[in-house]
Amino acid sequence: ANSNAVKVTQGSTTIYTRTSDGTKMTALQNAAKAFVSNVEQKNPDSRISIVSFSGSASIKTDGDWYNKKYLLRVGDTIDSWIEHLSATGATNTADGFAKAKDVFASSEGWAAVNQTDGRKKMVVFLTDGVPTTHSDYSDTVAINAVTHASDIKRDYEADIYSLGIFDAAGSNGKLSGASI
Repeated sequence: ANSNAVKVTQGSTTIYTRTSDGTKMTALQNAAKAFVSNVEQKNPDSRISIVSFSGSASIKTDGDWYNKKYLLRVGDTIDSWIEHLSATGATNTADGFAKAKDVFASSEGWAAVNQTDGRKKMVVFLTDGVPTTHSDYSDTVAINAVTHASDIKRDYEADIYSLGIFDAAGSNGKLSGASI
């Protein structure tokens, strides 16, 4: 059968494979799940938080009313959070990064882990659109996203990785009919 596929590898390990089937959101969900699975295999003592953003952002929590946790050990309820993400309009990347900063700012919502010293901090930023507050590109949102990302990098010594899946992205890895 003919198929277009994109495979991401690190050495001999396959990190993520995507065929041309599905929506941008499905592609992002699959990439996020593959990332979580890879982290869990490499270090099951890791913690992950999910910040969803559209017109505004929110930090996903474990649902415990009195002792909410939002930075959970891998394998807890992260895949369920990822499965329930949805695209609902704007792509307010600035608010997403602001909430990511909030995750690092308060350790009260962090799940307990065995190793607490020397942990690497990172933000993995997944998006399916350009910075907006409604439907059009917004310089303000883009500038504020960069400002918040710089704050995270400086204040929490976190590395930031980004993956964007856009309408013009082809399964061959090239943009078709797009202007950047």
